Amino acid sequence: MSNQLMPYEKAGRAIRLLAWLQVVAFVGIVAAVAIPFYEQHKTIDPRAFLALLFLAFPALYFAIGKAIKEHKEWGRIAGIIIGTLMLVGFPVGTIIGAYILWCLIKGWDQMPA
Repeated sequence: MSNQLMPYEKAGRAIRLLAWLQVVAFVGIVAAVAIPFYEQHKTIDPRAFLALLFLAFPALYFAIGKAIKEHKEWGRIAGIIIGTLMLVGFPVGTIIGAYILWCLIKGWDQMPA
């Protein structure tokens, strides 16, 4: 048995990495906005709770990445949608999106041994 990852497993890892990057960015942005606001007003803005909705995106990416690694067809479709949407994020998004698409289209038919 080979330790080399299948192309679809690489796509699943890439999408999960994107989810972690979104979590880190989200925490940083919320901290940059919430801490100064709290220091100035000594209260939490009720609209800050709307920011929790943005945690749905990383959670969705984690679920899609897991589904792809488990070779589920719905995960492949969702991954292709994510890869396609990332193509407009020139230049880094284009590279990552193309990589995800390549891994999901080229390597999906390869079943694990």
